[in-house]
Amino acid sequence: MLNRFKEHIQDQFPELLLDPFLIACSGGIDSMVLVEFCIKSDLKFGIAHCNFNLRGDESDRDQEFVRSYAQKHQIEFHTISFDTKSYQESHGLSIQLAARELRYNWFKELIDTSENQWVLTAHQADDSVESFLINLSRGTGIDGLIGIPSKRDVFRRPLQIFTRKEIETYATANHIKWREDSSNEETKYIRNQVRHKLMPEFNQLHPTATANLIETQKNLASDKALIESFLEPIKSKLFVVDNEVVSIIIKDLMALKPLEAIIYKLFSPFGFKDAIQVIELTKSLSGKKLLSKTHILLKDRDCLLLKATEKEQAKVYVIEKDDKEINEPISMIFSQTNTLGEATLNEIFVDKDKLQYPLYIRKPQIGDRLSPYGLSGSKKISKLFKDEKFSQFEKESQWLLCDSSGTIVWVIGQRADRRFKVSDKTKSILKISLKNKLDF
Repeated sequence: MLNRFKEHIQDQFPELLLDPFLIACSGGIDSMVLVEFCIKSDLKFGIAHCNFNLRGDESDRDQEFVRSYAQKHQIEFHTISFDTKSYQESHGLSIQLAARELRYNWFKELIDTSENQWVLTAHQADDSVESFLINLSRGTGIDGLIGIPSKRDVFRRPLQIFTRKEIETYATANHIKWREDSSNEETKYIRNQVRHKLMPEFNQLHPTATANLIETQKNLASDKALIESFLEPIKSKLFVVDNEVVSIIIKDLMALKPLEAIIYKLFSPFGFKDAIQVIELTKSLSGKKLLSKTHILLKDRDCLLLKATEKEQAKVYVIEKDDKEINEPISMIFSQTNTLGEATLNEIFVDKDKLQYPLYIRKPQIGDRLSPYGLSGSKKISKLFKDEKFSQFEKESQWLLCDSSGTIVWVIGQRADRRFKVSDKTKSILKISLKNKLDF
């Protein structure tokens, strides 16, 4: 088994031969065998252990067991203690989902704050088969049936080539110590019901049921790869990316067959798993949108626009009088000049003495007005956006330069306000330029 593990690492996880990583170690048999394999493979790693405080003293003894093992073998050790029940209650989750969120969030924090690049979990083949049956009972597509992915984000699962029985045999033969988790025997959890009730029945019906299900998952994974190879050229042609916004022409999308299946495959990675909702959105009025946890899908005339959710819509950036350059939220240069140049979308000239400092860069707000050149009065920013046929995403991504009185100086990259116009009485001309020219 050790040789199989080493070959598997070389073939499928070569990054683990180069980069330091962490092993998520509960102290159970699977994670302890994974740690032993990594020691004997001369890999550079640390151990991360979570104490969820769900089993009283037993949880504390697990923590101490893993700590002592790490110290004995001089392995970098990280541990954390969670109030899992409080987290469960405050977030309205099951206890298993609460524990999952807590540990995966912590693992990502460890990656961000250490030299380690990856996190290894000790999922093995039977875990993947159990996930297959659980997801099958709930209703799922091919993604739910192929089981737990061997690679996702920073997480790696190199034990999936081994069954639970193989791991138990190896651990016993090599005198590896581990901790038994008493909750693994409780059948109130659906995974334990599948493990202790359903799988034995399957194996009675057919002696090689577990192996057959593992083979089925491999076949489904191949089918998924085939489907993705078919979809890739469709997606490349259909999804047009411009400034972090994906534009999809509705007429071209609706011409695809089979429509629902393709729409699900195209949009589910962004959190839109209901193909019918996406189809209905294509028939709705402009401005209607769907929201997922990570993305916005917007109907805009004859297109759908897809964009990651903005996180800092309300943030304001301050520019002091002596500032010569800024780089957030966009790159701009402020320089005094004696010559009045021609204003463009990327560069304006203003009377510096008319400005009230500090200046601010912010997003548009309801009621904002501009006094543009060529117009005797003022104009609502919202009307400007409408006249220029801005999409909803373009409106949301637009920045305004204002002075401390709240007056808009520049709809950046679009229109300047004439109230700051340079005249023959101007003593100090300020040139404001976009460092990275916008492509119009």
